[in-house]
Amino acid sequence: LCVSDEAAHTRGVTAGEADHLFRSLAEFDRLVLAVSGGADSMALLHLVADWAKRRQRQLPEILVATVDHGLREGSADEARQVGRAACALGFNHVIKSNDEPPKAIPFSQSWARGLRYRLLCDVACLGLQDGGKAAIVMAHHADDQAETVLMRLARGSGVDGLGAMRSRRDLAPGVFVLRPLL
Repeated sequence: LCVSDEAAHTRGVTAGEADHLFRSLAEFDRLVLAVSGGADSMALLHLVADWAKRRQRQLPEILVATVDHGLREGSADEARQVGRAACALGFNHVIKSNDEPPKAIPFSQSWARGLRYRLLCDVACLGLQDGGKAAIVMAHHADDQAETVLMRLARGSGVDGLGAMRSRRDLAPGVFVLRPLL
């Protein structure tokens, strides 16, 4: 993941910047990194691996999860590739597959998002102790935020609909979605 500096050069995220971005991750018992295999989520995977190596104390349990919607040829291979990368970094990986047909034809992004959150929440909750807290960590960043606002504006959202994505939101009791790269 690169960020731009004032001179319009790109540079990698420094250890200090990553530590600042991930400061809230330590409050959770379990982190589920949502990694699709795209550049952004793979960057998140590597940033969290580096953060975990530096931290080495009181780390939450970290799992990597890939949701395979089964809608594209080759998606299962991509999910397995994420698994190999996660394992090489020392993380356990789980692939959650599409277990229901799309409810809307033509394909609906809303349906896919709902399925993704449900499956990731299943991973986050599995075996979590009573009173435990889990976070689903996603790689959304400033460009995704801008895209979300523009899409909502194009759909005619009112002022309330233009709030974009939050960096943290409740998903279920004890389960939160975190977007530390926003």
